[in-house]
Amino acid sequence: MLNVIPIVFLVGLAMAGLYALRNPALAAILAIAAYGLEQIAANFLPQLQIYPYAFNVGVGTLILASLVLSLLRDPPAFPRTVAGRRLLLLVWAFAACFWLSSLWSPFSEPEKNLALLPYFLLNVIILPFLVRGHDAMVRAILIVWGLLFVGSCAVLLSPNQESSEQLGRFALRLDYGDPDIQYANPLALADMGVFLALSSLFLLCAGPSDGRVHRPRRLLLQLALVAGLVTGLSIAFLSGRGELLCGLVVIALFGVLIRARNIPRAMTLFALSTLVLALVLFALYQVSYERIVHFSPRFSSSAILDSMDIRRYLLIASFEAYASEPKAWLLGLGARACEESLGMYSHSSLLQALAETGIVGLTMLCTCYVLALRFGARTLTRCRQLGHIRVAYYVIFLISLLVYHLLVSNKKGSLAQHDTYMWLALIATALDRLYSRERRPAAVPPPAKQAP
Repeated sequence: MLNVIPIVFLVGLAMAGLYALRNPALAAILAIAAYGLEQIAANFLPQLQIYPYAFNVGVGTLILASLVLSLLRDPPAFPRTVAGRRLLLLVWAFAACFWLSSLWSPFSEPEKNLALLPYFLLNVIILPFLVRGHDAMVRAILIVWGLLFVGSCAVLLSPNQESSEQLGRFALRLDYGDPDIQYANPLALADMGVFLALSSLFLLCAGPSDGRVHRPRRLLLQLALVAGLVTGLSIAFLSGRGELLCGLVVIALFGVLIRARNIPRAMTLFALSTLVLALVLFALYQVSYERIVHFSPRFSSSAILDSMDIRRYLLIASFEAYASEPKAWLLGLGARACEESLGMYSHSSLLQALAETGIVGLTMLCTCYVLALRFGARTLTRCRQLGHIRVAYYVIFLISLLVYHLLVSNKKGSLAQHDTYMWLALIATALDRLYSRERRPAAVPPPAKQAP
């Protein structure tokens, strides 16, 4: 039985990839979840450990092929709304600003920057145009949810999984390939766990898209979604401390946005719920400290203090490097300058934006987030006014994903990676597809022919 689950996952992944060639929405969701799916697939396919870039090449090929095929059937459109166009163009402008700052950056390995260019072109420029309307995206989320759920179960039962005080977290052992890389990326597994949990919650609230689904099947699906929620949070708990905490915060945000009927009330309830969540987690940590640390050593007090010391040093050192160069206050020190001087990136996208792109870059990035959240709030309000509750749940899901990335990017993020730009660009096009549809007037039927 244990050997069947990985086979089901790999066959399902291959079938989803083939189907995504004719389904741009599925290609987009697969690309979003690609890093987590790669960790699972590499655990069962030694070839992906020997050739670690093979999976990325496959995902990139899928994105390009899906885009080309969609040009023949359903050509992607540039954002129709002013808010969507403004946000997408600003995201692209900020990405260009960051990499143009390489011209005055002290970073000594510019060839590494060129190696990242294909990821930016695919995930920031091309991928947003694979986003489709609500129904297509929800069906794609359900398919990828199934892959992640089966893959997560396979990971938890895998003989290659390890968790010890030395590792400090749950990880998958890699027996092939580069001997310097002994384990799959545990933070990618943690992000995957949060995505699985949040998508499970979203699908639970939204319900099946087909109202004709019989009650036994609906109940079975709901039980599976609850299991997915628990499994996702379990993997996040075992793999990443910060990811779990950020995931719980956005789950609270998801619940608040569903209950609250206006944004000011939602913000008040979110602040209160976050406070209650913090108190409950602190009490649980005090009562069950030994048991928590036994399953996830990253939650030990010494590990928490060590991480806080490292991040405090990185934040202070990055800001001091920026503040000590008045000439750089406006345009920054240049892309990856902090990484050059500290030997490690800043682990905070906002501080990195300030240090490496200056006041101009930080203003652009903050404006991107403000525009994205405001666009999300406007779209959510319009959906509720029109009574489109299922679409409103989807908007809440998008907002929650954006807030999750905003939180974790200031715990481990780097602007040299494509994640920050990708999420903002995806939110721009996804909300634009919804908002432009909701504002479109209903079709007027042709006048009836008059009898002679």
